[in-house]
Amino acid sequence: MATNIIFTILVLLVSFPNSIFAQVGSSGVAITLPISAEGVEDASLICSEGEGYMLCNKEYASSMLGVVADDPAVAFEISSLENGRPVIFEGSVVVKVSAINGNISNGDLVTSSEIPGVAIKADRNGFVLGTALEDFSPASSDQEGLILVSVKIHPTIELADARSNLLENLREGLSFPFLSPLVSLRYLLAFAIVVIGFALGFLYFGRIAKSGVEAIGRNPLARSSIRLGIIFNVILGVVIIAAALGLAVLILVL
Repeated sequence: MATNIIFTILVLLVSFPNSIFAQVGSSGVAITLPISAEGVEDASLICSEGEGYMLCNKEYASSMLGVVADDPAVAFEISSLENGRPVIFEGSVVVKVSAINGNISNGDLVTSSEIPGVAIKADRNGFVLGTALEDFSPASSDQEGLILVSVKIHPTIELADARSNLLENLREGLSFPFLSPLVSLRYLLAFAIVVIGFALGFLYFGRIAKSGVEAIGRNPLARSSIRLGIIFNVILGVVIIAAALGLAVLILVL
């Protein structure tokens, strides 16, 4: 009897390997949303726009919301909604992707694209959908497919030199209303340091310039030494501003 059972199991494993080793599907928790836009399919990337929920059609869209998952592990359904579709906001989700921005490797960040509802490899700073959990290397660069993605929508500064685009990083961070507390603190702290640094630098410069002019008027014979002192203090003010900018960049990068 036991021998027959073992033999049967072995036959099933050999006969149906695709069923045993099938790709793992979405594992996040889905919430039903009213999506009336046309062309919305399973694994499509959804954005929240002023007119409602629609397929994302911009690169690095800050309005990315989640991914349609018609067969989620868990779903909170609202039966009264018209055109309701389950959308996963965070978790492991199967996503439609394209290789127009390069092949996708396991661990790459992916983001929205100009192809409605399709994600691509992220290669610069901006808002990203999450991290690819599978490779995607099609024969043609414009070919589309499905891969598993760990969805966590957030702005990233890991894909470019943040020292060259500090203002862009601040703009991106402030444009996203749902930052985590730690990320929000980093942006606010960097912004505060920059403002304080510029304020101290300009106040220091103004005070030194005023006192220097008054000193020259009182003692014209010491004009040269007074000018040197003013130049030194101006340089010191510039150093204060540069130090504030450098500290803000370090806060964003580290």
